[in-house]
Amino acid sequence: MHHDGERNRLQGALSTRDFGLGSLLEQPRLGGISLHATTEGVIDRESGPSLYYYSTISELDFNRVKYDSLTLSGTVAGKLYQASLHSASAIADFSLDATADMRRTVPRYDLSLDLRRADLRAMRLNLRDSVSLLALQLQGGITLPSINEMDGMAWIPDAYSRSNDTRLRCDLFSVQALKRGEMRHLELESPYLDARFSS
Repeated sequence: MHHDGERNRLQGALSTRDFGLGSLLEQPRLGGISLHATTEGVIDRESGPSLYYYSTISELDFNRVKYDSLTLSGTVAGKLYQASLHSASAIADFSLDATADMRRTVPRYDLSLDLRRADLRAMRLNLRDSVSLLALQLQGGITLPSINEMDGMAWIPDAYSRSNDTRLRCDLFSVQALKRGEMRHLELESPYLDARFSS
């Protein structure tokens, strides 16, 4: 770390090999992790941190399954946080992007997931079927002043699942939650199922 007047400049790197992350966090389903991470940026007394980080995860043990080919990167700009997680493994191939905007009076969170392929049997999430595959796209954004005042929407533009000989495709599914005064409204809609539910 280098001090420059009102700003602190920092740069660093971290490497681990089969580090017992699960034991540290007291999470029995989480095992060891091997990674290499770097970060650089500045911390300003007035505007806050401005950082960039990037890490490659060569191995992660979760639920007795080993994942590889993971990358995690992101930025911190004051009270705006952005992160991207990508996986190119045979078990789970996906891209996840998330943003948390804490600059607003009411915090806002946005999420985008492109799950190209997930082998649920190999992930030990569905051991009942000999074949269990899932693919979907998910996008959403919510404001969250408190857990009882969630306001936002999430939608799945495309989803596909296969279990043994059963195949299912859904073109659109949306969930909307609104808070207006003392009224709370939840709406689920899917043209694929020709159904709409409100409460």
